[in-house]
Amino acid sequence: MAFIPEVEFPSDPFEATFIYFALMAYPEIGAGERGKSGAKFADALASYCLYKARQTYDLRWLRKERRDATFCPPQRRQFERALLHGRQRIEQRFAAYDLYGEQVLQGLFQAMTVGAQAIKRGRPEDVYHMNPTGGPSLMREEVIRASTPGMRKLLSQSANHWAIRLGLNEPGRLNESQIAEKAKSLHRRAFVPSIPVLHMVHAFNECARKLGPRIDSWKERDPVEAMLLNGSLWVCEAICEAEKWRIKQHASIGASLQPDMMVRLTTAG
Repeated sequence: MAFIPEVEFPSDPFEATFIYFALMAYPEIGAGERGKSGAKFADALASYCLYKARQTYDLRWLRKERRDATFCPPQRRQFERALLHGRQRIEQRFAAYDLYGEQVLQGLFQAMTVGAQAIKRGRPEDVYHMNPTGGPSLMREEVIRASTPGMRKLLSQSANHWAIRLGLNEPGRLNESQIAEKAKSLHRRAFVPSIPVLHMVHAFNECARKLGPRIDSWKERDPVEAMLLNGSLWVCEAICEAEKWRIKQHASIGASLQPDMMVRLTTAG
């Protein structure tokens, strides 16, 4: 999938928050242009924030904050469709990140099993780069790679589960050939389009983990909504964290993530 190679975020934290979510949902080239899906979702997020502000405060306060005596906040029906479609895309990105994590964990656990078996046979050098000083030895990259299930194989193991998580569920029992086709479809339609923004999902999760307990009624709230309405508290940190994760050296397993497979994030100034 052709995706936007680089995005510069504005200094205004509210605008940056809208762009952060919109980019996670729609990283395709051209999606941020006026009238396109990404831009519509960003506008819907801004409208939702105004809608929530009107529910919390009176209209006089809102007009004062907007410095517009005639301002009328948007009605939900005006932005609900774009908001729903964008949220579905974001949930798919979260599921794709979890899928990548599952692949990495399965690969590492299997590699550890292979390593233990090699040690038991008295042949640790088959699996590890032996440290001549007797210290910890690194596992051979090819062993980790061979131990990791391919993404389609992983999807095939729990096709219905991942179809639901990725928002592409189709009810009904599947035979073996249908499962293989389903896994192929899930990989093509949901995982591959999510790769360009996996670093942003990672950063969002990290910020939500740290910030969540500081937000009122966090456990009872939709985390995406709560983070959206408190964007100024985390978005700058998330942009930095996402870039660090994008350029770090990832294990050569599974998706074998490389920096140029994900959108480069910069900030104005």
